[in-house]
Amino acid sequence: MLAAKVGAGALSLASAALMLAGCGGSLPLPRSPSASDIGVYAFEAPVPSSSGQILLEGTFEVTPDTVILLLEHAQCRPAPESLAGFGYLCPGASFWFERTRPLRQPTASVTVSIPSRREVCHRWMETETGRHCMSWGTETTYRSKWHRVRLKVTPKEPGAS
Repeated sequence: MLAAKVGAGALSLASAALMLAGCGGSLPLPRSPSASDIGVYAFEAPVPSSSGQILLEGTFEVTPDTVILLLEHAQCRPAPESLAGFGYLCPGASFWFERTRPLRQPTASVTVSIPSRREVCHRWMETETGRHCMSWGTETTYRSKWHRVRLKVTPKEPGAS
């Protein structure tokens, strides 16, 4: 089936597969989440922001072979597959769950805007002795900063541990 899709590249792909098999090399198979972790969970995490704290909230489901992130107000997509865990990329945030123990240390990295204020001259005056500021004001600029937070997890469905 792969050969039909890749055409001429199928021969080199097949050769590489045979070389790996001949050398005894095999790709490690991903492990599944622990059976005791299977269930639906709510999560929350306070995230520092310029206006105090915002509360990051959502739900995720641990199934026998994956973790499914359930957020109402965000369009998230799975991160590239990893043997270590499951990740999701969302606008302004990313989430990470360990593959075999997704409840052990689930984390989120969230982008927050940090304000920075500085004094700037609004009006200059040229004189014989040089340039002088006639009117000062304050300007606010923002920079993005990533904050990594641990998710506080609670079972949402009876039977979830």
